[in-house]
Amino acid sequence: MATSSKNKNAKLTTAGLLVLFGILAILIILPIAVLFIASFKPGSDLLQYGLNLNLNPERMSLDTTASCSSVTMSTGAGFLTAFS
Repeated sequence: MATSSKNKNAKLTTAGLLVLFGILAILIILPIAVLFIASFKPGSDLLQYGLNLNLNPERMSLDTTASCSSVTMSTGAGFLTAFS
């Protein structure tokens, strides 16, 4: 009877830890996903609507990434040193 109780407690502990780490994973991954999605949005949308998970494929583009790489290529310096 005691081993059955220990087995049940072990399963409850495992389930509790699974839920806890699942919530922690969501809390860690969600901001990274929002920033990744925001990197494709124009700056005006970010200023108007803030960071959100709304996807609007018509407004999303790689223009921001292209402008960052053009600054790096034209100056010959890294992205962070180009603005100093």
